[in-house]
Amino acid sequence: MSAAAVDPILVDLATLLRCPGCGGAIAATPSSLACTACGREMPIVDGVPQIRDAGEDPAIERERQAVLEIETGAPPVLAPGSTEFSLPAMLAGPCPLRTAFMSLPYDDGSAFYRENEYFRNVSMFGKAFDYVVDRLGLPAGSRVLDIGADLTWSTSRLARRGWKPVGIDINHHLVASKVFREEGVHFAVANMDMHLPAFADGAFDGVTAFNALHHTHRLEPLIANIARMVKPGGRLGFVEPYWFLQAVYDAFGASQIEAGINENVHRLEEWHVVLVGLGFELLECAAGQAFLGIYERVPAERQRRISLAQARDEIFEPFYKSELALTAPASLHLAPGATTRLPVRVKNLSTRTWSEVSQIPVHLCYHLLAAGDGPPATRMQRFDNPRTGIGGDLHPGQDRVIELLVEAPAAPGAYEIDIDLVHEGVTWFADRLQRTVRLPLTVTA
Repeated sequence: MSAAAVDPILVDLATLLRCPGCGGAIAATPSSLACTACGREMPIVDGVPQIRDAGEDPAIERERQAVLEIETGAPPVLAPGSTEFSLPAMLAGPCPLRTAFMSLPYDDGSAFYRENEYFRNVSMFGKAFDYVVDRLGLPAGSRVLDIGADLTWSTSRLARRGWKPVGIDINHHLVASKVFREEGVHFAVANMDMHLPAFADGAFDGVTAFNALHHTHRLEPLIANIARMVKPGGRLGFVEPYWFLQAVYDAFGASQIEAGINENVHRLEEWHVVLVGLGFELLECAAGQAFLGIYERVPAERQRRISLAQARDEIFEPFYKSELALTAPASLHLAPGATTRLPVRVKNLSTRTWSEVSQIPVHLCYHLLAAGDGPPATRMQRFDNPRTGIGGDLHPGQDRVIELLVEAPAAPGAYEIDIDLVHEGVTWFADRLQRTVRLPLTVTA
């Protein structure tokens, strides 16, 4: 067969690769990728190159087998109108399932997103996905490595942004890239371990990972390999689980681990220590249901080592810049024990996203003080009061009017409410030198 018959996507992929054995250049053939130096061949199966290493960590093969075992059994025969998910059915040709799949991670309004767990779960991830890719800041034509691409819907979205992505994963789901290729969305994929040094140094302008990096018990070697592949000034954007509460750590991934999936969870500070120590500097992050991070690859001379305490400061110190303002009224008059809603404009002046759906959420709250001129500590009547959610994520520069729940004390008298934001489990914003807002409260029977 002539060289012209080789898929151009594979030819381009070969230019990014180096032989895992000898480091030699790679050439594409219709049936394999082959090292031009040592002759090592990497077969292409169902359009997906299989790039393996003889010294592969046994945990990788265990996870491959676990995924296969979870999916054992004959594929379901899908009746008309069924919202079951079947990879063979989707690969067979155009169908409603394929149409819904093409819209991931965004709900297209079809029954799949109401009745199928996979589609519901992925659509809940849409905002986190947008947070990362919107902030990568890469120009059109940039080369991006998508780690843990799985069914490749994330890789397809990167391609549709004008980038040139490569999706990698260890399981057989990469064959789903055929669906996008048939619909005119072209990108490369490779079945390979994310630790494997098979790509050339500086091959990529950016790397994305959506719930993939925690599938390793060797975080430092993994991040070192990613750092090697990213050009200085390139970006790493990810969505990964984290733990702040001990209960989250204790329960994390129990059923998946039992099935053979390599599940690990790290504190925010641990992620940051490893990333900084291997040449990445934090640009922006959010700690909601997952840790969303945007890091930039820095030159070797700027690489540094930090402690967990320093990591905590670097993640959280920029968090506490806020502005609170009352929209009305100038004072409150309530009956004992009565409640009301007080409109407060809250603005995020920091470089971090605040989230109320988190292990460490941000809430609007207040302290109840006795009226008078003394310091707040001597007039404190009730330190903790009902929390009010901030209405979802509040990104840097955004502001929102929040209806603060105020609950009057049982005893009549003259009071003040001292309105503040609280980062649960971490600190009150006033303790980080942010201004609070006070309002007189009169309680009469």
